Amino acid sequence: QGQFLAMEGVDSFVSETDFDPSLKKASEWGFADLDLMKKVSASTQNQKRVPTVTIVQTMSMHTPFKFPEIDAYRKKVDAHLATLSIAEQEKESYTKQRDIYASILYTDDSLRHYFSVLEKSPDWRNTIVVMTGDHRLPEIAMQSRIERYHVPLLIASPMIKAPKKIKSISSHFDIAPSIVAMMSNRYDLKMPYTVSWMGTGLDVHEEFRSLHRIPIKQTKTELSDYVSGQYYLGQQQLYKLLDGLQIEPIEDLQIKNTLSSEFKKFQSGIGALN
Repeated sequence: QGQFLAMEGVDSFVSETDFDPSLKKASEWGFADLDLMKKVSASTQNQKRVPTVTIVQTMSMHTPFKFPEIDAYRKKVDAHLATLSIAEQEKESYTKQRDIYASILYTDDSLRHYFSVLEKSPDWRNTIVVMTGDHRLPEIAMQSRIERYHVPLLIASPMIKAPKKIKSISSHFDIAPSIVAMMSNRYDLKMPYTVSWMGTGLDVHEEFRSLHRIPIKQTKTELSDYVSGQYYLGQQQLYKLLDGLQIEPIEDLQIKNTLSSEFKKFQSGIGALN
């Protein structure tokens, strides 16, 4: 990652050697999220006040789900479950994944710390924070193959006029085009004629719909799934996408062939996604 980012022109890195030697990594993946957020907050405060993109990769919500004060967060999980009126026979499916849910609560608190510092910064009024995940937690059983791709996209900024929940489907491909288009339209950011992204921009329609064409990987070595509008082709099975990214298998050879053709063109490098 470091070599790639350096080639892409990233100005500075914060890595393992930049942390206080008294801090210990939570796992082989790196430092716990709160330690990471404190380091990011300190680094951000020391930056020059110029337009900046800061990228943070968290790790506490990842196997082996180890982080400080885990026992306290396990108790928070139990307390939260007690408020949900879950049937007794269903509780075991939650409690056996207690550490995973604890990690989510821990990361929430780590993000709260980050925002508490960020909101005091003079640059906060011009800041956009984008939070997402690379895939769903696979340790919790999935009902369908496409669930692996169902991750949240949270955008926080004082420039947002009102909170909004959006059900329409977008992908990671669409984040950069939308932010850069906004900066180009509002702040006269000069855009090159040719860009490297494959997305066409976030769909901000509040009700569920699917307009994008999205090739998606099940693992880093398996590119076998494809979304085109309201249809999903998963391992050569055709589905219709429903609200909440639920799927319904359908039999329509014409639509299946159309998606297969689009997908093959993309894989061969000659197909466009827009």
